[in-house]
Amino acid sequence: SGATLPAKEYLCKKLSEVGGAAAVPALAILLMDPETSDMARFALQRIPHPSAGDVLRTALQHTTGNIRIGIISTLGMRKDAQAVSVLARLTADPDPLTAAAAVAALGHIADESALDALAQCKNTASGPLRELALDEYLKCAQAQAVNGHKKKAMAAYDELSGADIPEPIRAAALRGKVETLGGGAGALIIETIKGGDPAMQSAAIAVVRRLKDAKAIKDISNELVHLSPENKVRLIAALADCGEPEALPSVLAAATDPEAAVRMAALKALAVLGDASAVVPLAKQAATAQGNEAEAARDSLNRLRGDAVDAALLTAMESAEAPVKIEVIRAAAARKTEGAAPLLVKCAADADCGVRAEARKALQDIGNQGVL
Repeated sequence: SGATLPAKEYLCKKLSEVGGAAAVPALAILLMDPETSDMARFALQRIPHPSAGDVLRTALQHTTGNIRIGIISTLGMRKDAQAVSVLARLTADPDPLTAAAAVAALGHIADESALDALAQCKNTASGPLRELALDEYLKCAQAQAVNGHKKKAMAAYDELSGADIPEPIRAAALRGKVETLGGGAGALIIETIKGGDPAMQSAAIAVVRRLKDAKAIKDISNELVHLSPENKVRLIAALADCGEPEALPSVLAAATDPEAAVRMAALKALAVLGDASAVVPLAKQAATAQGNEAEAARDSLNRLRGDAVDAALLTAMESAEAPVKIEVIRAAAARKTEGAAPLLVKCAADADCGVRAEARKALQDIGNQGVL
């Protein structure tokens, strides 16, 4: 009709909400007009009837420039699997914007045929188009994994793990592999950590945070002793984020590492991973270390959780050597450890003047707190 463009735009928006097959012929006419093509695509994208897809695919053969690019985008948003073959051809179009739009549309469709088309494109394209094809190929692989086609997804992830692939894509492919493998990802992570590629080692350590498999976490934590100081720090932080107790023995051992940064990372991680077995090691570290390291040990000792931790503190208060006993007394006071008062009274008469002083201070503190 002779309605104004704003009126037609309004009507197209309404048709995007309620339109069906009856609306498609009128929208097909608007689709070919540069002034109304965008508003027609907006409606056609949302009309579920197959005829809307037919009109869009037909229009591809009779349009150029921005209209064709817009139609390509709309076909992608509709996830139109019937458009894959023509979109695959358009990935080699001389116009770089058209080729890029076709690649992006295939990534939105993300079915098996789109995956195959992008596999070909990434091998033949160059420059920015290849980078885009790799991104969209990764999206297709992720979609295949989500839809249960794990073998197809893993094959794509393997292709995206090659040395000629940009590091961010390789790292994302590794994450995809780990998520697809689930409980069987431990061996892959260990293999990658042991590899000589620093970027992929970092990616493998980062992905540890996604693991829920206790055995895999234990196996990975055993690799701590073989890593560089920098990667030890990274892996300790990742293990702490996992929160699995299976990592505790390796992290406890790292608390006495020759490198100060590693010791500090381990001491902080013990606040999360530690149990009663960490009481004495943390108290020893607090007693022998200096500055921030000693404070980190004290903080983690105060934050250890569980009834067994308080029992371990009481045991150490009776049997530990004087420097360690002082730290245990401090922790018991800070934690308001139940049952500590009788032992503190005993420690207040200890042969070591430092123990006596700390015990008396602790008795005063817990008395003021109403614990006595």
